Amino acid sequence: MLKEKLKFLSFWAINDNLNLDKMKLQLLQLKELGLDGVVFQPRNYPGNPEYLSLEYMNILSEIILYAKLLNIKFWLYDENGWPSGRAGGLVNKRYPEAKCYYLMKTEEGIKVQSKDAISSLDPAAGKIFLEETFERYRKGLKAEAFDYVEGFFSDEVGYLDGFGASLTLGGVPWCEEIAPLYEKKYKESLLDSLHLLFEDGEECQKVRYQYWETLNELLVDSFYRPINEWCSRYKKKYTAHVKGEENPYFQVSFSSSCYQILKNVSVPAVDALERYSGNAYYPRIASSVAKQFHSGESLCEAIGGSGWGLSPEDFINYISWLVQCGIKTFVLHLQQFQLKGEAIRDWPPSLPLHMTWKHGLTSVIQEIRQWEKEFGKEEEKKPIFLLVAPTRGVMGGFRPGDSKTVNIHDGSNVPNSTGGRISNEFMDFVEQCSNLRIRFDVTEEKILEEHANITSDGVQIGHTTYEKVILSNGCLWENEDIIKVIKENGFLMARESLRQRDYRQEEVRKSKKLSLSQTPWKYINSGENQLLLPFNTNQNLVYECCIRIQNEMELKNIYLYSSDLADDIIFNGYKLEKKTDKDGFIYPIPDKLVRTPLWNIKIDVSCSPEKEPFIYIRGQFLVFSTDNYSNKGKREVITKGPFYLSGKIEKVNCSNFIESGFPFIGTEITISKEFTNAELLMSNSLKFAGVFADMLKIRIDDRHAYIHGSDWSVPFEIKPGTHEMELTCYPSTYNTYGPHQYMGGDYKIISPAQYKGIKNFADPTRFPKKTCTDSWNFVKFGIEKELNAYAVSYDKRELNRWELGI
Repeated sequence: MLKEKLKFLSFWAINDNLNLDKMKLQLLQLKELGLDGVVFQPRNYPGNPEYLSLEYMNILSEIILYAKLLNIKFWLYDENGWPSGRAGGLVNKRYPEAKCYYLMKTEEGIKVQSKDAISSLDPAAGKIFLEETFERYRKGLKAEAFDYVEGFFSDEVGYLDGFGASLTLGGVPWCEEIAPLYEKKYKESLLDSLHLLFEDGEECQKVRYQYWETLNELLVDSFYRPINEWCSRYKKKYTAHVKGEENPYFQVSFSSSCYQILKNVSVPAVDALERYSGNAYYPRIASSVAKQFHSGESLCEAIGGSGWGLSPEDFINYISWLVQCGIKTFVLHLQQFQLKGEAIRDWPPSLPLHMTWKHGLTSVIQEIRQWEKEFGKEEEKKPIFLLVAPTRGVMGGFRPGDSKTVNIHDGSNVPNSTGGRISNEFMDFVEQCSNLRIRFDVTEEKILEEHANITSDGVQIGHTTYEKVILSNGCLWENEDIIKVIKENGFLMARESLRQRDYRQEEVRKSKKLSLSQTPWKYINSGENQLLLPFNTNQNLVYECCIRIQNEMELKNIYLYSSDLADDIIFNGYKLEKKTDKDGFIYPIPDKLVRTPLWNIKIDVSCSPEKEPFIYIRGQFLVFSTDNYSNKGKREVITKGPFYLSGKIEKVNCSNFIESGFPFIGTEITISKEFTNAELLMSNSLKFAGVFADMLKIRIDDRHAYIHGSDWSVPFEIKPGTHEMELTCYPSTYNTYGPHQYMGGDYKIISPAQYKGIKNFADPTRFPKKTCTDSWNFVKFGIEKELNAYAVSYDKRELNRWELGI
């Protein structure tokens, strides 16, 4: 098995008309920022040209061949939107009679109910989807372009239409094929036992796990296996992830078993949302199955919905968590092709091209690659264990009515039921193993029964051999003989006897503060400043706002920027003319109009597709609040506004750019100072303190570097003498795109609902139904303290030994 290298791909959301020149430019920009390729994803695609049409294929072929010229990977997402399976509505057109069926417990007994939708359990629908999507790509793309396509990506194909029936309805997925298949496999009648899916009774555990495993087999046979075989036939990789991966209980209602799905895709994948790392279990499902049954390559659709406040430090921590779980390919969710208002709100951020710190991404990726090499060397010194998840045990204790408490976004709030307790106990044990820094993979009962092979070195599952197998509590077995054999050969390990202590090389840091003379920070310049217009709307969808201006005679070259085309923009009674920008629309304002102490702006969007555009005033000015700013936690500030502009840029306090007039700025601010050091400063000896920025670009004499994170230090040595330092400070992208008036501020997960102020599954439970306020949130921005210099030394211990107690 080849050792996988880290790969960073962009989930490229194609949400506008196919523009060949712009698409080529974005591909080039993504490559220049250090990305290895893209997953081409039609998302909110307007249909020009028509999805999967000949013209669509011709343009796409040119893009793929340009990617080939750039030597970057090109994957195709298999749907227009998500979940996969509809071919952008083409399956529905060919198969209008398609239905999803599910069981519900009623007063009259167990009843079959239905809805008009494409079911993933219907082989006829799966066949049409393959023909309308995969075959169209094969036949429609130019031969050279199709040959270059790396693979195909399926998204969240679970039971029925992707949403199952348990969490939302308290029901159970159903199809006509399951009863005869169940009876053929188990020589038992299913129809006589359907009530046991909903209520406890004799042999309920057995009936439940047999039902859910049979349902899983139908899902694999109807959807995943035919596509995987097609991809193999045409030498394409196939990747997919399902919903409900986060814990064994959550997965039951969507796919029964993620393991069985991922066995049938050549590049197993998971989906990891939010800004902060998740648990130590579910990324390991994909990485373990990849090592056991495939080439070893596993993939994660990563960081979706992490919000515009995602920083380089957040990015590094997140990718590091995935690497520790065995993932090596990261599809960064997502890069919007056109940053419309809808796109700004669409599970942000648009990464990397619309982040303030995009130009430092190359150095961030380089840092991650270097860390991963060192991490991998240390991991290879450890023994590798196999944890067996109680997939069947959880199925056996799963009652659909209990599952309605579960958060449909992240699988939290698992109920205190039989299945829930088994799942929760297992998840606690996984975290214990992770905290002990044990090297482990995961599997489930069915895979161990069907694939375990005992060798002199351990227990082999597919391509991988494990020194010890650890069974979780609650596992259910159809064949316990394999467990006896594993135990007899000394490869079974009790959970209670597990201990592992890490004696890897340690560095004890010692530091001594050095003398350093320096001048105060001095403001040099900034990029364009901006103010997000705070509109009130009427029933006719005409937005209006008034803004007070100070020092108006200093203003020039001011313009309005809109994310979307408006019908009319009226500035103090004057209709502004538009110019198209690469990411929106520019409306220049004549200098004579802006030089007035009060601006009245009206924007008509009554006939525009986007009813809530993001509209900014941009230019050189300062933005002040009439209200004071107050701290909100450690990294945010809040004010009630309203805001006014000053045309005179003066008295900029480098410790607080927000209050100095730059609350909404989306470009950099440059400051400088002079310092003198009497001694040689080694790399990382000169440090910044009190930094509130996403990234800094340092320039000292003729050397420069990007830095970020908690350890704000200069990564090169500095000779004794007097030096000029220029510091470019990059603000949080949250300050540009918000959601500014969401009561959670720069929260860890942002969906469109946080912009609307409507409580949903992403909000803390303590929040009210309406989650927007009158106040404005911003992430702090500034350099609060002076430079410090240290002489640093390390004491090292070279104890690379692992101790295992059994």
